[in-house]
Order: sequence, then C-alpha cells, then structure tokens
Amino acid sequence: MITYEEAANVNSLSNMSGSNSSIFNGTDIEYFEELQYFTGLISKSGMWTNCKKLRKVKLPLIQNMEIGFKNCY
Repeated sequence: MITYEEAANVNSLSNMSGSNSSIFNGTDIEYFEELQYFTGLISKSGMWTNCKKLRKVKLPLIQNMEIGFKNCY
C-alpha cells in the first residue's frame, strides 16, 4: 500500500527502465480506479494494450497526457 503523496510522485508505470512497456500490458486487470491518484505520470501511450478484461479506469487530471487503449475489446 502506498500513500496518496507517493502515488502522486510516480512518473512511470513501466516494468522496465527506459521502456514504454506498461506493467498492465496483456494482463487480466478489470478495474484501476486508483490511477486517479497517480498525477505525476508523464506519458503512458499503450498503457492498456491487450487488456481485454478492462472495464473501468479513473484517469488523473493531467494536461497533455497520452494514454493508449489498444486491442481492448
């Protein structure tokens, strides 16, 4: 468990340093409403690629943030 402040300071949800690969790619995640607290994210193009069970995500209020939903059907 992390605090709201710790979540706000996270700038990447990649599973590899210097990569655009997200920890969520191809997982069975269905809900991630807690994403709204990760206000320090820079770019997550392709964050939800192949997350076919994804139902609900609450996005943080960030200007100019790219979030990719690819093959999520």
